[in-house]
This record gives sequence, structure tokens and C-alpha cells, in this order.
Amino acid sequence: MEEEKKFIKHPKFPVLLLELNSVDNWGRSKVEGYGFCHIPREPGFHEVEIQTWAPEVSLSQKIYSFFLGGQTKVKDIKKIAESSFMTEDNIEARLNRYNISTVSKGSVSVRFNVAFQSSTGKQITSRFQYSKIHE
Repeated sequence: MEEEKKFIKHPKFPVLLLELNSVDNWGRSKVEGYGFCHIPREPGFHEVEIQTWAPEVSLSQKIYSFFLGGQTKVKDIKKIAESSFMTEDNIEARLNRYNISTVSKGSVSVRFNVAFQSSTGKQITSRFQYSKIHE
């Protein structure tokens, strides 16, 4: 008998947002790129490769950033994840990034161990914690 895979259908499933930073020789922090992925909706071990990117900047902006610091940043990192959504078949579909030019910055591998807990389990756990506190 084939094992059924159960997926949780939730309109706003958790998303992992990445802001990759580095520190230069003068101790200045610099944003190297951004990335995101949806937390897998299936229990178990998952390894996800997150493609990262950064806004494309002109040569004069690169020179300015090199000598004086500072760079083009995303104003609200939460908006990054809104450029992607999950279809009914649990496949990630992407929209454009607000019509801005971007440059690929490589990828980051992330490992997840996903587990789900039922609401009855939460009630049992909270009762157990409550009784321990008052002993």
C-alpha cells in the first residue's frame, strides 16, 4: 500500500528570510545579498538551496561604496518573500522583483527538520508545564 503524503495547506506558511552580511577590512558591515525560501510543508528532513541576489548597482555606486561605505539596500526585507507564492500542487511560483535589476550572489544551503504538533498535544504539554511550575 502506498504511503499517503500529507501537506498542510495554510495561506501564510512560514518563510525563512536571509540577509547576507560581511565585514570589510575597516570593520564596516556590508549587505552582500538577499534570499528566501518557504519552510517545507511536509514533515521530515529537507535540504533546500536558496538562490541569493542583490540589487544591481552602477559603476559609480560601486566606487562610492568601496571608498565611503554604504550600499543599495532593500527597504523592507519582508517584501522579498511576497514576490513568491505556493501553488495548489505545492510548487513555488515566482513573480518579478518589483522591476528592479538584480545580480545573482550564489546560493546558500539550509537544512530543515520539520515536525508538526496537533492541538491536543499542545494542550497536554501546557498542562504538564503548568503542573510542574506549581509543584
